[in-house]
Amino acid sequence: MNRKSGRPARAFAEVERFMNREVLLHWRHRRLADITPQDVEDLIDAIVDRGARGAMTMACRVHARLHRQFRWAAQPQRRLIDVSPMQDLPRPRAEIKRRWVLSDDELRAMWNAAGQIGWPMGLAIQLLVLTCARRDEIGALQWTEIDDKRNQIWLRATSTAPRTTRTKSSHCRPWREN
Repeated sequence: MNRKSGRPARAFAEVERFMNREVLLHWRHRRLADITPQDVEDLIDAIVDRGARGAMTMACRVHARLHRQFRWAAQPQRRLIDVSPMQDLPRPRAEIKRRWVLSDDELRAMWNAAGQIGWPMGLAIQLLVLTCARRDEIGALQWTEIDDKRNQIWLRATSTAPRTTRTKSSHCRPWREN
């Protein structure tokens, strides 16, 4: 965990990885103050023009990261640059939220593989499949959050979801049959 932000270290490693690949590869020998709005547009356009799967998402993420970093550099107490080259640049476009739905064959394969792994991770994976919960929700689950009488699991609120209960839905099953 990072002391200041509370974010996991792997999140910073991911940002560093894509910034090295997408930004520093092109701007490594340039001074921050020499980067213009046109340079930023050219960089973002080059990412989009690759046309690879996920290129637009990567362009949006690079834009967001550069926006934060240039805004930080332009703060009065730092004065590393006079004005951010990102100031009036629009985002490439909104990121497309992915929705991954596993097929019955994929679910069956995951269930069987988890059964072979066994206690504790295999059972945790099977519980993820049964409840459609997030990994961290099941990882932090406590016995007091399991209601045997109502056949429910109460999941704590997270930064991305309010406190919920998981029972039957169109694609989820109760955690155990009555």
